[in-house]
Amino acid sequence: MNFSRRNLLAAGAILSLPGFASSAFGSETVTVPSQTGDAAVPVDPKRLAVLDISILENLAYFGLSDRVVGSVTPGAVTWVKVPAGAKLIGGMKTIDIPAVKSVNPDLVFISGRVARAIDEFRTAAPTVCLVPNYQTGAWQSFEGNLRSLGRIFRKEKEAEAAVQAAKQRVDVIAKKAAGEKIAILMMVGGRIIVLPDNGRCSLLTNALGFSNVKPPRTGEAPKKAAPKGNPPPKPTAAEIAAMNEKSFAELAELKPSRIFVLNKDLAVGAKEPKLFADAVKGNAVWQGLDAVKAGRVTELTGPAWYLGEGGVESMSRMLGDVEKALGL
Repeated sequence: MNFSRRNLLAAGAILSLPGFASSAFGSETVTVPSQTGDAAVPVDPKRLAVLDISILENLAYFGLSDRVVGSVTPGAVTWVKVPAGAKLIGGMKTIDIPAVKSVNPDLVFISGRVARAIDEFRTAAPTVCLVPNYQTGAWQSFEGNLRSLGRIFRKEKEAEAAVQAAKQRVDVIAKKAAGEKIAILMMVGGRIIVLPDNGRCSLLTNALGFSNVKPPRTGEAPKKAAPKGNPPPKPTAAEIAAMNEKSFAELAELKPSRIFVLNKDLAVGAKEPKLFADAVKGNAVWQGLDAVKAGRVTELTGPAWYLGEGGVESMSRMLGDVEKALGL
C-alpha cells in the first residue's frame, strides 16, 4: 500500500495526540490466555503499567524492570521493589484509570482483584490479567502465565528455564508428600478457617502431592458482597473464640497428619496482626491433634502465598516452605 505525504502527516498527527500509545498503531501482537479470556497484546512493549505484584517479580527476573513506568505498591512482599523512575499508580485492588493513563502505557497488567473492571483499563491501553486460576490449577497457572509473559517479551527461553527449575523441586516434593493428608488453615484477624481443596494454597494438593482432608466446595451459592460504605461489624473476641472452637473440632474430626497455616494478617502487612501462636495457645483440642503432637504444623510465608503467587521468587519461597516442612 502506498501512502501519500498527506496520509503520513495525518498519521503523525494521530500518534502525537495525548494518551495515544504509539505501540497500538500497526504493532505486532500476540494472543495469550488471560483470566478474563484470550487477549491480544503488543509484542515486546516498552512502557508498562503493572498492577500485579507477581508480574513485577517476573519482569525483574526477565531483566525488564526498566520498562515499568507505572507500578503497584508491593506492600508486604518485601523482595519486590518499585522500579526506579516508576510512578506509583495504586494497589492490587485499585481502579484509578486516570493514574494509569497518566503514564501513557503500551500495555497494562492488572490483578485478578480488579478483573471486573478490565474494560475500563482497556481505555488506557491493551490490558491482560495473568494471575493464578484455581479452577485451571495453581501450578498450571504458574507455568502457563510465565510462558505467556515470555512470549509477550520474546523471553521464551528464560521463562522455560524458570518453569523447569521449579518443576524439578515440585517433583521431589510430590514424591515425598505422596498423598499425605493435610489441613490448610487461613487466619484472618484471629479467626481460624479450615480451607477446602479448590482455593487458596491449593498448590499443595494441585501439584505438591498432598491430599486435603476437607473436600472442595460444590454447589454453593455465591456470597453477596457487603453494601458499599456499610461493612459488617467485626466479630468480638468471644465470637472469634467460639468460631475457632468449631474449627478445632472440625480438625479433630478430619484428622490431618500435617497442617499448613496462612496468616493473612502477616501476608498483607496488617498494622496489628494477630499471631497464630496466640490464637491456639492453651487450647486442649488443638493440642490433642496428631499433627500438633508430632510437630507437623507449618506457618507459610504469607506474602508469597497470598500476594505474590505466580511470581518466580514467590514460587521459590513457597516451595521452600514445603521443603523445610518435609525435611528436604
